[in-house]
Amino acid sequence: MPIEDNGSLSEKLERIKKSVQKLPATATSLNSASDELAQSVNELDAVLKRFSLGVPAWVISASHGPEGTFGYDLEEIGYAKISGRWGVAIRTRRGDERFDESEEVEQWVFNEAPRFLRVAAANKIPELLEELITKASKMAESISEKVNDVRVVTAAMRSVLEDMAANQKEALPLRPFTKGKGRQPNDINEITDAKIQQIGPKMGTAQEGK
Repeated sequence: MPIEDNGSLSEKLERIKKSVQKLPATATSLNSASDELAQSVNELDAVLKRFSLGVPAWVISASHGPEGTFGYDLEEIGYAKISGRWGVAIRTRRGDERFDESEEVEQWVFNEAPRFLRVAAANKIPELLEELITKASKMAESISEKVNDVRVVTAAMRSVLEDMAANQKEALPLRPFTKGKGRQPNDINEITDAKIQQIGPKMGTAQEGK
C-alpha cells in the first residue's frame, strides 16, 4: 500500500485547517437563514390562524421511493393540527401501496422538523396555499349540501309530527260531564246541562218562598 509523502499530507492538513476556520462564519450564516425561515413561517401561521380554516392539506415536497414499485418514501409539507394546534407542518410517509397498515408516519410542526426537511419543503409553500384553498372550497360546498339535506329531513319530520298531532286531536272522544273540581266540560251541550242543574234548585227555592 503506497504511503503518501509528507508534502501531500501537509497540503491536506492545510486544507482542513482552512475549512475549520470557515466553520464559524458558515454556521452563523446557516443559523441566520434558518431563523429567517422560521420567522417567515410563524408569520404565515399567524395569517392563516385569522381565517380559522380547520382544513388539513398536504403536498409532496420530495419523493425518494424507487419508481416502478409499490413502495414509497415521501416528504410532505402541509397545514394540519399537530399537538393540538393548527399550523404549517411537515411529515414523512413510508410504506407499501398494497398494505395500508404498513405505513410509517412522522410529523412535526414546521419549525420543529429536521432542518433538511424544512429546507426541502420551503419552496412548496405556494403550492400548499393553493391546495389549502382548494380543500377549503370543497369542504364549504360539502357543508352547504349537508345543511340542505338536514333541512329537508327536519321539514319532513316536522310535517309528520304535525299530521300525527292533528289526527290525535280529531280522534279524542267526548267524555261525559261529571260535576266536580278539576273537570272541564267537553262541549257547549255539557256547559248548558251544567247551567240548568245549577239554576233548577234556585228556582224551586224561590217558588217556595212566594
